[in-house]
Amino acid sequence: METHTIPEMHVTVKGEVFENFAKLTRDTNPIHTDLNFAVQSGFEDTPVQGALLHAFFESYSKQSLNPNGYFLKFKEPAYPGDILRFKGTKKFGENFARLTCGIEERVLVECGVSLGDFQPYEPNKGNQIRSFNYRIFERHVGAFYEMIGRKGESLPAALASSLIPASLLKISSEEDGRPKGIYRCVDLKIHGEFKPGNFRVDISIKREPKRKKGVWIYDFGSVCYQKGEPVLSGDARVVSEANLNI
Repeated sequence: METHTIPEMHVTVKGEVFENFAKLTRDTNPIHTDLNFAVQSGFEDTPVQGALLHAFFESYSKQSLNPNGYFLKFKEPAYPGDILRFKGTKKFGENFARLTCGIEERVLVECGVSLGDFQPYEPNKGNQIRSFNYRIFERHVGAFYEMIGRKGESLPAALASSLIPASLLKISSEEDGRPKGIYRCVDLKIHGEFKPGNFRVDISIKREPKRKKGVWIYDFGSVCYQKGEPVLSGDARVVSEANLNI
């Protein structure tokens, strides 16, 4: 089967960009903005948010594809000043593309992109534990595109889906006010068009948390609603040294 190679995209993330992105996406985790906290957590520097990397993947994929879902697997962190190389391939006849983000030949994030029209919504099988309400304004959309250095008018999936990690951060901070946990993989499905306005995010726990090799593993499910309709859903695996007591 013939394979199409997607032209590469290169991005350098500056520190002030993801500091502003953290504010825009309600990412209160100090691991992205506080160097001492990041180093104490085992990082070399303040790592780039997964939501920001998703934003670049979305921008990259939309240059030549029609994405309706993203599966991101985080292998290594990206840091301020890194020159990130986005590349990808798609086999003709498949509704799927394989993208990566890395530094030269070293892969930091793998991203599978499903293609086509909106995906049908399948109700989450987990036990709902929390529900949160948010509002995204028109000005947030403009600020988003300015931060990633792209042009656009529609509300991007990466901005809408950032409400999911924002909700998980609230849950992980409930006990002592300190966010806990690191994303290992995120599976996002787009079910409809979203526009600036009010959103509701329901979070569920899909299975009992388990402890393995010194860390707790949590599998969360989420659904993002607008005007009562599911427009986005996602699963996220989070690992944490601390028990979130959910």
